[in-house]
Amino acid sequence: MAKTDLWVYSGELEPLGLICSAQSVIFRRSFCDVGEFQLTMSAQRSEGAALQRGRIVRVGGRAELGAVITGRKLSAARGGMELTVTGVPLKGLLSRRAVVPPTASEDPAAYGWDRIAQAPGETLLRHYVTRHAVSPSDSARRIPFLELEKAPSALRGASAPWQARWTALTEELRDICQWTGLGYNVDLDAKNRKLIFRTLQGRDLTGRDGGLTRVTFSPEFHNVTSVSYEEEDGAGNTVYALGAGEDEAQAVRVLYTTGEGEKSQTGHSGGSRSERTLSVGNLSLPDEIDTEGYHRIKSSARRLRSLTASLHPNGPFAYRKDWDLGDVVTVRLFLPALGETVVMHAPITQVTEVYERDGMSPRIEVVFGDGPVSLAQAIDNRVRRI
Repeated sequence: MAKTDLWVYSGELEPLGLICSAQSVIFRRSFCDVGEFQLTMSAQRSEGAALQRGRIVRVGGRAELGAVITGRKLSAARGGMELTVTGVPLKGLLSRRAVVPPTASEDPAAYGWDRIAQAPGETLLRHYVTRHAVSPSDSARRIPFLELEKAPSALRGASAPWQARWTALTEELRDICQWTGLGYNVDLDAKNRKLIFRTLQGRDLTGRDGGLTRVTFSPEFHNVTSVSYEEEDGAGNTVYALGAGEDEAQAVRVLYTTGEGEKSQTGHSGGSRSERTLSVGNLSLPDEIDTEGYHRIKSSARRLRSLTASLHPNGPFAYRKDWDLGDVVTVRLFLPALGETVVMHAPITQVTEVYERDGMSPRIEVVFGDGPVSLAQAIDNRVRRI
């Protein structure tokens, strides 16, 4: 494998060994979502026995590239047997927790919701991770070894109120990140046997804010190879947000949005008006309905615009030095099939590192913008709108 080894740890973060013979390792980092991990090696290698479900692996010495093994598969390959190990980055451990609302005795004013008042996005993320994984009221729900990084003096991210109940914790963290412009990760501190929850904030490398550091991906700079571009309209620009009550007594608010899911100050009419309905639960106050409505619109109904590209390893901008996951960069591509030049100032939402035993540097694949919606996300968005 290129320039890296794979360290294996027990679920209690005790070191178990080193994998040096992997044929390939794929690690997909995601800014707001969880990501993926996959390793392929010969099943005849005895060191593969260390790769058991529930164990933790780390790519090289990088704390951010830790993953937990969730599955294994044996298959015939080249006259022998091949072992494929799959898993999720360590932040995927948070998907094993639900957002459980406080009981009436814990918080009589919560009314069945885990609520937090207007606060920076970083406060929202830390609140839900603390309450449901680090220090939950039920100690059986605690994720062992998980701690929060020390909070910065100025908490980051756009400010918003938030409420949630009975959703998967990672789904709620994803929505908070998309709304407030943040990301998150769980790092492996192997030396101190800790899992560290970290809030991430990307840099604006487009030069729009007057900054001198600019990063552009374009064939003109010889740093982009294969490209996949996708765009799709959102699910409506005029939303009837349905709150508490029944029949004619139900609270209803009309919300207007842009194609990006942002609040619009003007209404839509005629053929350009696209209506849909959305339930916001038992909320009755106009401000609460509006806030929750726009949260859900932005997480499930905004216009999709994403570009996936493989990057040339010898391009002018170096991964992790000049740019990294979460940074906002400029992408400029001429697409003859669309008859236009696409220019995007977009965040880097996914980075996939592919290591193979060819002596070359890892292959890097990047998603700019929203990224394609998976089947699981589409089903989740549909369920949450009911």
